[in-house]
Amino acid sequence: MSTLTQNDNKEYDIDIAVIFDEVNIPDDPAEARKIVEAALLKKCTNFSDPPTARTNAVTVWYKDGYHIDFAVYRQRTSFWGNTYFEHAGESWTERDPVEVKNWFTNEINNQSPKKLFGATVREGQMRRIVRLLKMFSKSRLTWSLPGGFILSALVAECYQPDYHREDVAFYNTMITIYNRLDRSTDVYNPVHTDQLLNHDDKTTKKIERLKKKLEQKLDKLSDLFEYGCDEKTARKAWKKFFDHSYWSAEVIVSEMNIAKSWFNSFSADGYRLDVDVDVFFRKNGNVRLPITHGIHYIPKKKWIMFRANHNIPQPYSIEWEVYNYGDEAEEAGDTHHKHEEHNSCIHWESTKYRGPHIMICSVKRSGRTVAREVVNIDIA
Repeated sequence: MSTLTQNDNKEYDIDIAVIFDEVNIPDDPAEARKIVEAALLKKCTNFSDPPTARTNAVTVWYKDGYHIDFAVYRQRTSFWGNTYFEHAGESWTERDPVEVKNWFTNEINNQSPKKLFGATVREGQMRRIVRLLKMFSKSRLTWSLPGGFILSALVAECYQPDYHREDVAFYNTMITIYNRLDRSTDVYNPVHTDQLLNHDDKTTKKIERLKKKLEQKLDKLSDLFEYGCDEKTARKAWKKFFDHSYWSAEVIVSEMNIAKSWFNSFSADGYRLDVDVDVFFRKNGNVRLPITHGIHYIPKKKWIMFRANHNIPQPYSIEWEVYNYGDEAEEAGDTHHKHEEHNSCIHWESTKYRGPHIMICSVKRSGRTVAREVVNIDIA
């Protein structure tokens, strides 16, 4: 569909369709995904994480920061001799990846302004509007918003072309999407129009968050409509919207950066404290996931083992204090918790929530903190 956007933190998502004749795989969609998982396990080496059969695909995480989703399909023949495809999700659902691509290509060609009719923008404007919306939806690590298919469907439904201005088309399309979501957050498959894409609460919440984020961030663009708005003012407005260094060299101080300033690593009385971080597939497991230099994210649904290395003599206690940031942690009511250990230097935490997080390890003697180490963790 040519809507892949470059991710500054290498959090790439590549989708591949694996299609079987229905007689060659089990009738249970979960078992069908397990077959693909088993086949990949035989061949795959040197990965961040063993291939895992999830609800909608089999996922492989690479050390370089990206992951590939192998979506499993079966090909069937109807009573009338017609061939069709079904996707192995929670159940088998009719879906053809080629049909989706063809639908999107037709929408681009039919809706985008054409030079033949006086357009001065490049051909295929609607595709670029999808890319911009995807960049917005991924612009904050704390956000958990809908995936590319839902965003593409919303743009195709609400697209407002402009023959001469890309920014005008993008702004007007976002306004239309917000108004449309204000009426209903249901989004249907544009190819199979009887299929609801947000068929579960998790996806519905992501769409509701998109509406909320648009409402909040579109307000940041109000300066664009003030008399005398110049390029510098416009860049500042778009910087607030996209939160990307492309628009200026200024750094926007986030809530998390402010929180970081409250805590500083320190040690007193000649004591030393260092915290090692290891990531495992399971709690107390043996399979360690390598953390490669330059990779900023740790995958969700894994376990982090924190180990406090210090030279502080007994008696002492170790306090582990966690601050979670992002939509998922806020909705779960788990933005802050702490735990105290008296007989162990090891503490486990699960990577439940997408977003940035802070782990504060404090070693105490006689009720006084004698050493503290602050660890920053990003989860995708």
